[in-house]
Amino acid sequence: AGMLRPATRRTGGDGLFDFGTQPPAKFSGAATADGRSPAIVELDTRDPTSAAERLELRLGGCESQLFGHVSDSSGGPIAGAEVCLAPPRASACIASDTYGAYKVCLSPHQDLVAVSATGYGAIYDRFEYTGRRVQRDYKLTPEATIVGRVIRADTNAPVAHASVRSSSTEAGLRFAAPGATTTDD
Repeated sequence: AGMLRPATRRTGGDGLFDFGTQPPAKFSGAATADGRSPAIVELDTRDPTSAAERLELRLGGCESQLFGHVSDSSGGPIAGAEVCLAPPRASACIASDTYGAYKVCLSPHQDLVAVSATGYGAIYDRFEYTGRRVQRDYKLTPEATIVGRVIRADTNAPVAHASVRSSSTEAGLRFAAPGATTTDD
């Protein structure tokens, strides 16, 4: 639901990774490496034939690349902005450099990117995969804060630990990324 940071691991020289014992559920997994297009897979460990213990993520070449700059609404670069392919599933993410520049290799199945940075509202952007280099520059605006309360309709009593999600109602190629949280005690 986007409420927790995804678990990450770095592979060793042998390319192996291990997330340990996980509960039976649907998972999305992504692998990335410099100069390679990412691999993104869907896995349902509730299915005994899923072969979760022999998962192989195959990184592609870098025939196509998404590149550009991430800046704030005044034009200043945003260092460390995350540019992620294939949200809201497991995402292949890279960080922008000190000048706000980024570049990431693409595969033909990727046409959606999420761009986010601490203190700024995240956006989604759809683009057309062309098989070549695609330049996309992003301007992020300071984040807006939505504050409220969840109550029962019948008694007006507060509801603890309710899941709250917001999604943009705007349509188009670029739109605000969804947000999620839970109410406190």
